[in-house]
Amino acid sequence: MKGQISTQIVKILFSQDGVILVDAPPAYQNCVNKTGKMLITEYEKKSMIYVEWKIKNELITSETEDKEWSLVDVMQQESGSDDAKDDEYLDCLKLHLKNIKQVKIINPNERVELMEVGRTWLFDFRSGNFSEFVIDVTAMLNTMKEFYPEVAPTDYLSSFINLIPNFVSTLTGIVYSEWNPEQGDVKRSLSKYKREGFPNLPQREICERGEPLSLAQWQSFKNSEGKIYNVDVLKKIIFKGGLSIEIRKEVWMYLLKYNKWEYPSDQQEEWISKCRDDYYAMKSIWKNIKPDVKDTRFKKCHDSVWKDVLRTDRDLAYYSGSDNPNLEKLFNILMTYCAVYNSHLGYVQGMDTLLSPILYLLDNEADAFWCFVGFMNRTSPNFEKSQTYMRMQLYNTINLLTFLQPEFVEYLKKKGCDHLGFCFRWLLVWFKRELSMENVINLWEVLWTGLPCENFHLLICVSLLESQQAMFMENDYGPEEILQHIHNMRDTIDVAATLNSAEAIYNQIVSSEYLPESIIAALCLPRNKFISKPE
Repeated sequence: MKGQISTQIVKILFSQDGVILVDAPPAYQNCVNKTGKMLITEYEKKSMIYVEWKIKNELITSETEDKEWSLVDVMQQESGSDDAKDDEYLDCLKLHLKNIKQVKIINPNERVELMEVGRTWLFDFRSGNFSEFVIDVTAMLNTMKEFYPEVAPTDYLSSFINLIPNFVSTLTGIVYSEWNPEQGDVKRSLSKYKREGFPNLPQREICERGEPLSLAQWQSFKNSEGKIYNVDVLKKIIFKGGLSIEIRKEVWMYLLKYNKWEYPSDQQEEWISKCRDDYYAMKSIWKNIKPDVKDTRFKKCHDSVWKDVLRTDRDLAYYSGSDNPNLEKLFNILMTYCAVYNSHLGYVQGMDTLLSPILYLLDNEADAFWCFVGFMNRTSPNFEKSQTYMRMQLYNTINLLTFLQPEFVEYLKKKGCDHLGFCFRWLLVWFKRELSMENVINLWEVLWTGLPCENFHLLICVSLLESQQAMFMENDYGPEEILQHIHNMRDTIDVAATLNSAEAIYNQIVSSEYLPESIIAALCLPRNKFISKPE
């Protein structure tokens, strides 16, 4: 059969069941909406690495004699491999890695689009391992670009581009750092952080905070029906100055996508009423589970949540004391989210930390639940067992710091601290454990605007590190001293000054004559508005 590959698989670099082919070229429409297995495979022949999708349960025939994608015979792996004995899947589609021209994320954590010249393939990864697949593919493509520039991909639209090879190794055990086409092997090496090839940065200008959005201003953004208009202008005011106390509760419900900007008052009330009913219906599901039928997973979730609730912000009057009803509310929301609403993710330590300020401010169990859902829709990848997204954020942060302060990064590297592990907690719970409740509230409502870029919280991290750069380098701090110093920063951070600094850093970056791909990706900047390399 034309297009068949006769060589044997050397190894499977990635494998995931339950991947759905959502869209495909016309000749492959009979494969669409089928569930299969996605693989990245390496064959005996040098440089032969393929992205493959194996159809599940049925044989699909192709109506085209395509040279890259083709129906092929079932291939057996090396003796002893579990996949070699798997008769549930038949090879259906193949794409040589060098022919992939573009990788695009459609829905975060779910859908990815692979593009070749004139054709597009859309896959749904809701069954899991989305991040790992994107990381593996983009890392291998970047490796191929060094050795095969004439066939390498020309553009990446995902935020997972330009990954350093040893970072991918940390996540997946796959290392594509130095690929010698003559030997056909893969060797380990560490990437060096250099400013070489970076543009000269313009002078960083001072930014100042504005006034909080007032009640009168807030009302001026509502029309006669209660709809909110000029949302972009509204968010800019919130970004620059935050919110006044009297409107904070209401506006948070918009920023966290519980209330809808476009709904008139009467429709908003109906929506909230329905959402509250839905919350209590979900809550009753786990509440009505009889003790004798509680499975191990449920009990583990129940016990873990309660254990953390008992130590969440107990220094605050709102959560202090025994038999505090607010602790019960905190517990109920976390259980409803982790046991019912998002049982696939389950409970992970730190979720209580993100919920606490929301419940504290709203003081309503159902409303706090839906605002927590809005927050978790953005931050839930932080809690994935693989920690892929957390590692990605640390990687993006070191990229930003390298672009801005290469000498500092070189110092951190010499001290073995360029992994930025000491920043892990900052990013995991959005600086909650470093700040007072008042300061957390002031910071979060600014970050929730999504301005001036989606990953502005990474620039908060960069700003804090820059503020300690002189201290680290002048005192020749090593790993232990750096870790202790970071810990001692708790409750000493000036949020207003940090926001000003982070905004100034952003303005300096985007005013640069051009930006490396890694910086565009780190901040999720629109590629069409920024030059990624000099002409």
